[in-house]
Amino acid sequence: GFGAVFHTINPRLHQDQIVSMTKHDEDRRMLVELGCIEQFMAVRDRLETVETVILLTDRAHMPADIPPDVLCYEELLAAEDGDFEWPDFDERSASTLCYTSGTTGHPKGVLYSHRSTMLQAMGCASPNSAGVSHADTILAVVALFHGNGWSIPYLAPMTGAKLVLPGRDMTMEFLHRLIKDEGVTLSMAVPTVWLSMLQYLEETGEDLAPLGKILTGGSAPPSAMMETLDRQYGVTIRHCWGMTETQAAAVMSMPSPDLDATAAALARTAQGTPLYGHDMRLVDDESG
Repeated sequence: GFGAVFHTINPRLHQDQIVSMTKHDEDRRMLVELGCIEQFMAVRDRLETVETVILLTDRAHMPADIPPDVLCYEELLAAEDGDFEWPDFDERSASTLCYTSGTTGHPKGVLYSHRSTMLQAMGCASPNSAGVSHADTILAVVALFHGNGWSIPYLAPMTGAKLVLPGRDMTMEFLHRLIKDEGVTLSMAVPTVWLSMLQYLEETGEDLAPLGKILTGGSAPPSAMMETLDRQYGVTIRHCWGMTETQAAAVMSMPSPDLDATAAALARTAQGTPLYGHDMRLVDDESG
């Protein structure tokens, strides 16, 4: 919002990769989630360009052995009066830097502009995509460093939707409790998460209400899983495909209402059709 570039870092990367990318990108400020403090401390002395480190917690939860120059996020907020004058800058200037997390070799950095970020969030929030509104509560199971967080950090505040961040606890018991306690209506995660959730539901006899819609990506969702979620739990799956290079989802499976039940079920397992704002070209070995 003030013109800085937001660089997300995957804490699962090798230490040398984390150090290399922060140096290459000349990162100056680093915000560290409390659950990643061990990874941070392992590379702290090698972060040559980082001038300020802020731990995302309050004073009561600051680790006793944390270096004295590490700042406390909640204390920084409390010291401000909230009177901030938002600057004007070119919408095509850099906004977010996200590295690939599933490629061979070293991660590749992709730089997004403020304009592209806004347009991507608008496309993902549209009825032909995630269909998000201020009445929704979104559970962001997908990591925010993966594929630009599937645009969740931007489409939620854009639409006024409530955003639920589970942190690093990916147990089905915890995620299910969040769905129930927070009133989650929409969630986004890879199919393996929902296969595990189905197993949890079968073992416990629980349901998923008020969850009504799931977005998946990364691999095709099994037809049996989609049918079970729809028939037994009233949850519709929309499958999407995208890359770090496309900023988030580029295509979405939205079967035509003209299809019969069998054809529609098959269409839902495919990647789908391009979202508004995406130009795509299919090639083969001869036409590429």
